[in-house]
Amino acid sequence: MLNPDRTEKITFHLPVDSPAFHDMDLNLIIETGKINVMIDSCQAICGKFGVTGWETMKVKPLEFVCPVQVQ
Repeated sequence: MLNPDRTEKITFHLPVDSPAFHDMDLNLIIETGKINVMIDSCQAICGKFGVTGWETMKVKPLEFVCPVQVQ
């Protein structure tokens, strides 16, 4: 729980395959580009990150695990 009057830094340790999706051939892939992130529906908590290093890469089936650190 975060107090509404405080600001905290939250770090998500995302696996590289977290933004993967299925292409037209149903391959699970990840593409380069910028990804916008919203934590709440009012967009009060938002950010973005980028994926670089290749055009398109096939990945294994996803595991939905994401360690979080609040500082």
